[in-house]
Amino acid sequence: MENHLVAEMIEIIENNLYSVITCADICEKMSYSRTYLSKIFKTATGYTMSEYITTLKVKEAKKLIRQKRYTFTEISDLLMFDNPHYFSRVFKKVTNFTPTQYKNSVKQ
Repeated sequence: MENHLVAEMIEIIENNLYSVITCADICEKMSYSRTYLSKIFKTATGYTMSEYITTLKVKEAKKLIRQKRYTFTEISDLLMFDNPHYFSRVFKKVTNFTPTQYKNSVKQ
């Protein structure tokens, strides 16, 4: 049952990358306690729900940067980061690159 719940949580996160999604939102949608879902998610994935959400948003940001259709500000807005500066800090924390450094590293 727990694997099914984790799969459902991951699906909710993936389907909400372009909106604000929190652990509380996921727990409310699934009608389970935050403590329970947080514990099984961390056990199954090695990430907290917040870390997983952030990691997927940065992965999506990398994809958008490679497409070269959006500015960093637009990507920050699309993925619902609070502001471009915060987006840049989170991106660097996850990838060890600033968005600009990443963009320059993938130029072909």
